[in-house]
Amino acid sequence: MQVRTRCFQSLDYEDLCRVHDAARLQEMKIGGVEKYFIPFKEAPYWYNFFDSEIRIVEVNNEFAGFAAYKPHNLAYFYIDPQFQRRGIGDQLLASVLPNIRRPIRLEVFSANIAAKALYAKHGFKIIKTVKEPWWSDPKSEPVSSDTMELV
Repeated sequence: MQVRTRCFQSLDYEDLCRVHDAARLQEMKIGGVEKYFIPFKEAPYWYNFFDSEIRIVEVNNEFAGFAAYKPHNLAYFYIDPQFQRRGIGDQLLASVLPNIRRPIRLEVFSANIAAKALYAKHGFKIIKTVKEPWWSDPKSEPVSSDTMELV
C-alpha cells in the first residue's frame, strides 16, 4: 500500500466532497446528530473552508482523505470510511501537525472514541468538555463534545 500526502488541487474538489460527506455523516451518527447532516456543497461553512491549508492523503493514487487547518486549529480531518483503520489517518495527521502553530486545538464529539484515540496518540489532551444543543437547533438534545489541545 503506497500512502502519500500532498497539497489540495482544484481537481480534487469532487473527491473532497465525496469523502467529506461519507465521513461527516459517519461522525454525526456517532455524535447522535445525523439528522442535521448537510452535504459539503450545501454546508454554510464551505465558503470559508478554502481559506484553510488543505492536505490530501492518497492510497495507491486514490483520494482517501484530507485535513484542513489554520494557525492553531485543525478544523477538518476526514478519512474515507473505506480507508479507515489502516493507519492512513495516522500518516496524514503526522504530516500536517508540523505545519500548524502550537498550541493546536480541535473539536471532537465526546462519543468519537476512535478519533480521540488517534489525536491522543499524537499528544492531544482533552482540555474541555461541553454539553450543549446542536448549533443549528437550539432546542435539540444536548450533545457532548471535547476540545482537545496539543501544546
